[in-house]
Amino acid sequence: MELYIHRNGEQFGPYTEDQVRSDLLAGTIQLTDLAWYEGAEDWTPLSDVPGFAQRSTPPPVRPAALRATRPVELPQISRDSLGSYASSTLQPNETPLYKTSVHWIIFVGTGILAFFLLVFLALPMAIGIQAESHSPAGWLALFLPVVVVLPGVVVYTTSELVITDRRVLIKVGFVRRRTLEMFISKIESVGVSQGLFGRLFD
Repeated sequence: MELYIHRNGEQFGPYTEDQVRSDLLAGTIQLTDLAWYEGAEDWTPLSDVPGFAQRSTPPPVRPAALRATRPVELPQISRDSLGSYASSTLQPNETPLYKTSVHWIIFVGTGILAFFLLVFLALPMAIGIQAESHSPAGWLALFLPVVVVLPGVVVYTTSELVITDRRVLIKVGFVRRRTLEMFISKIESVGVSQGLFGRLFD
């Protein structure tokens, strides 16, 4: 059915029923405007036109039914796999969910330094001492690069970063130790600081 609309002394149309309903929702046509369609005896308010009297307002939109979702099962790790610090700090009803250590990127700087020490200092020194004194003591110079890398190895192997269902536990270092314990509910933001190598090897 095609409709003509008379409003403010002007005639518009023809419109399809869907177009009229769309304009009703947009507010460009009112139910009080006069309408005429083929078969009608005279102009009549749009609200009296069959099919529009019952649809003066759009039907309420029902909220979509919420889908039943399964509860998320958080991964758990064994307490026995935790380090000594996390094990001693863990509360009786606290469940560890994830653990890790510091990133291997800490070895990049000391690894490069140890390589240059080995090639340009320790190895020539060991060969020179061996040639002059014929003593195997010269080979002790090869431990110099190991001494450079050793602190990073200690930090990497002894650090503990653990997330539980309640807290975040962080322990970095062995002799010089830094610790942090924070409830997850208290965490409001997370900051990330990365150097050049961290950005390249992330």
